[in-house]
Amino acid sequence: FQRCLESNAEARALNGGVTAAVADASVQVADTLDGEAQQAVLNSLGLALRTLGDTQGAMRSFQRAIELIPSCGNCGHEALANAAGLLADSGDNERALQFYRDSLALSPGSAEVVNNLGFLHERLGNLQEAANHYRHALHLLGFPARRNAQIETNLRLVEARL
Repeated sequence: FQRCLESNAEARALNGGVTAAVADASVQVADTLDGEAQQAVLNSLGLALRTLGDTQGAMRSFQRAIELIPSCGNCGHEALANAAGLLADSGDNERALQFYRDSLALSPGSAEVVNNLGFLHERLGNLQEAANHYRHALHLLGFPARRNAQIETNLRLVEARL
């Protein structure tokens, strides 16, 4: 399907229409739900839109989910982390760092977010900070009892560059 979209302008235009229709329907459903469920739908929609290449639509969906944080407690940490990843991919590293920090404030035990924060620091050349985040992510997982090959590899590679 993705290869078809990449090679066919008509299919890309059709996909845009389908994407918009699905997004509209998802938002309508989300509007009928309570804060936490609404946030989950909007976050999932953001992930789907990102996968389909609609980064602006994805960010709008994440932002809308983030706006619900006051009404649903820490349920917004995933939307913050997903928005941070999108910001980092677009080169807006300072905002990405802030979104990751905000996500961690809501869910300090998220090894995934700590790892992603380490990856962003590595990309920015802050190797010691990256290594610290990778170590912390492994600690949160209960390393060595519970292992994570990706985080272990990230740490090993950044330590080799220190």
